[in-house]
Amino acid sequence: MIRVFFLIFCLVCTAMGFENDSKPVPKRRRQASDFVYPYFEVSAGVQRAKSDYKTESYSHWYHDVDREEMIYDEDLYYDVYSFEGHGPFFNSRVGALVFRRLAVFFDIGFIRSAGNSSYKYYSRDKEEFKENGNVVRFFWGGGVKVFPFVNVSSIFDGLFVGTALSFMDVDNSWKEYEMTYTDYEFGLRIETGNLWKIYKHFFLGITLNAALYWNAAETENEYKIAQFRVGESPNRAPAGGINSLQFGAALSVVHR
Repeated sequence: MIRVFFLIFCLVCTAMGFENDSKPVPKRRRQASDFVYPYFEVSAGVQRAKSDYKTESYSHWYHDVDREEMIYDEDLYYDVYSFEGHGPFFNSRVGALVFRRLAVFFDIGFIRSAGNSSYKYYSRDKEEFKENGNVVRFFWGGGVKVFPFVNVSSIFDGLFVGTALSFMDVDNSWKEYEMTYTDYEFGLRIETGNLWKIYKHFFLGITLNAALYWNAAETENEYKIAQFRVGESPNRAPAGGINSLQFGAALSVVHR
């Protein structure tokens, strides 16, 4: 009889245990860390760079030495400088990844270009100064990168597009010609590429990028007289257009 009661007691305890296990576990309140993750990126690659600076002439009259006469030219510019070259570049980013789809980051980096520069005082001048050299330019700013596909079974998983508003210090090579522009340029950087997972939260990828920059130019006096300075006359303005253009490819390591 004692054995029967002991067996019944064990069955009751077991049933009570199953009943307790079947009770629903209270849901944990979602926190910001559940959908916001740290984002880090380091990239290195090769980039082609081109810079152009020129300022519209105030009078549009030019003294032709060969013909010994004054010539009017509607498209007359002075302090005409250009540089074209290529070289390595490096940048790093720190930010946050939201819902694993949108990365918001701060960006900083530099590009070192080896190439050729040329300078003319007037666009109609036959004399042109040329030289070879290296230019190092730093850039910084902030932007976003979008990962539209996050399904690991998708062939597009890892694809991204991004853009950033950026500042870049000027090409100082033209300072030897007594040209004076603002200390930085403002521009837009765009990119696209793909990432492949290599270990847990680490990814390796290829990035194609391009950048456009504009300079709020304010040059030296055309004739070394105050009235010919930019801003002193409504007819006096820097030439419009893109001052710096860059494009290239990079290898990127991302933690997200």
